[in-house]
Amino acid sequence: MKKVIIISFFYPPTGVTGSLRILKFTKYLPDFGYKPFVLTTSLKTYGSKDYSLLNEIDSNVVIKRVDAFYLKNYMSKLKFLNLNQILSFIDKYFFWPDGSIFWANKAYKVAKEIILREDIKLVYTTGGPFSTHLIGLKLKKEFPQIKWVAEFRDEWTSNPMLKYFYIRLIYEKNLEKAVIKNSDHIVAISEIMKEFFINYHKLDEDKISIIYNGYDEEDFSSYRLTKNDTNKLKILYFGSLYSKLTPQPLFKAIYKMKKTNPDLQNLLELTFIGYNGHLLKNYIKKYKLNDFVNLKKRIEHNKLFAEIEDNDILFLIIGAYKGAQRIITSKIFEYLRLQKPILALGPEDGEVAKILKETGSGIIVHPGNIKKLIDTLNYLIERKNTGLLESSFKMDLTKVKKYERKELTGQLAHIFDDIMPLLLKK
Repeated sequence: MKKVIIISFFYPPTGVTGSLRILKFTKYLPDFGYKPFVLTTSLKTYGSKDYSLLNEIDSNVVIKRVDAFYLKNYMSKLKFLNLNQILSFIDKYFFWPDGSIFWANKAYKVAKEIILREDIKLVYTTGGPFSTHLIGLKLKKEFPQIKWVAEFRDEWTSNPMLKYFYIRLIYEKNLEKAVIKNSDHIVAISEIMKEFFINYHKLDEDKISIIYNGYDEEDFSSYRLTKNDTNKLKILYFGSLYSKLTPQPLFKAIYKMKKTNPDLQNLLELTFIGYNGHLLKNYIKKYKLNDFVNLKKRIEHNKLFAEIEDNDILFLIIGAYKGAQRIITSKIFEYLRLQKPILALGPEDGEVAKILKETGSGIIVHPGNIKKLIDTLNYLIERKNTGLLESSFKMDLTKVKKYERKELTGQLAHIFDDIMPLLLKK
């Protein structure tokens, strides 16, 4: 079996999206002849945890965890001093390129040891955080003969979600250029991102590939596609929220609707799973929607989809900031597999809009168009009341299946095979 070292700050039991993507790659890479050696953080590293994910790690996977200084680890310990905002500010603005740089410096030394001991000739780094790519950069300079694939799950210096002051922007642009130049291949997570990188970094098309996020069919073994038999249109969202990823337009639309429809409370219900912070609670209070919204705690990934069965609509938020057209949340692919209609807030000319149209899976409305959002909600309520909601969406499941995790891992293995021809002859 061919060997690859995969360097990822996020890996189970950390439950974030980046962790899940790498977990699924390592789960299925052995099926394509690759033995993964995962270099990641310690179990106690700050972040939400989902220990059920540990059960999915393939027996062929070798994991090396590196413990290092990470400022966010101290947030919970110093919470009683109300220092969280200060620590977050320091982590965000004073550690370049990010707060995992201390881990990266330590992990680099461990990566060298693994490469020498196991005679590994293939390195895969994934970011953000982008300090992981600096490990790949150092390894490439130390071992010029190795092949290095750098994955960008997010944009770096061009990320529309981030703002850099001038000196830092120049510094990190130089780092990013070095990563792009010295890596043997680049992986992006969407078509629009690939096109943007080709223009932004002046890349040859042959140097960059797309591997979308996706869904794992095995995660849906206990999921049953059921119908909500109540009179209410039940809309569900699971995952994180923050200032640019906000349900406020939906709340504003419902607030206006209930002024003209006193019976709306009996026709519409919202459920949010996994986030019940101040942002969401403040919006609920502002728009007087306590009677419309249910808040549920985070659910382990292997139990999540059973919780979704009796909902009608899956709610997706992309946002409306500059560059949002290039954002494609991983949540959409699990939404697609759930085979329930999707209501999305985002650019109507972005890649999410393209996927929804291609698969016939839902409707996307620009967050700034409250009138259209109200019309869409009224349409969905009317279709629900007449029993025609599901038949209003012509989902093409054959086009959804191309986002299955094992299929996507096969694409990654194909990239490895292409850049490692000498290894295949052994």
